[in-house]
Amino acid sequence: VRVGVKQVNKAAELFLAVVLFSIASSLLGCCLFAAKIANGDLDDSDRSKASFASGPRYKKDPDTGIVPDAQVLLAIFYPSVTGIMAGSNRSGVLATPSQSIPIGTLTAICVTT
Repeated sequence: VRVGVKQVNKAAELFLAVVLFSIASSLLGCCLFAAKIANGDLDDSDRSKASFASGPRYKKDPDTGIVPDAQVLLAIFYPSVTGIMAGSNRSGVLATPSQSIPIGTLTAICVTT
């Protein structure tokens, strides 16, 4: 792995920009809705492009018979991501952080995905 903390920090700026763009888009949508410029309704052509009305179609687990929902999936995914970030934030105790952090982070992502 030839990526160190410096490159990871540069990528963080890109991710921050994406998050800020998402927040700005949400705020713009709220303002347009509040000003009654956009009402948020979808017409038939919007509904045919994607299945917004029907929502996700989760299938029953054949072993347990349980149908997962978004909350269950988030409960599984969220700790794995926060655990990865907690591990990468402990770089002060590593002998070679520029080598260990990328390897450890990528390995953790592969194992938890």
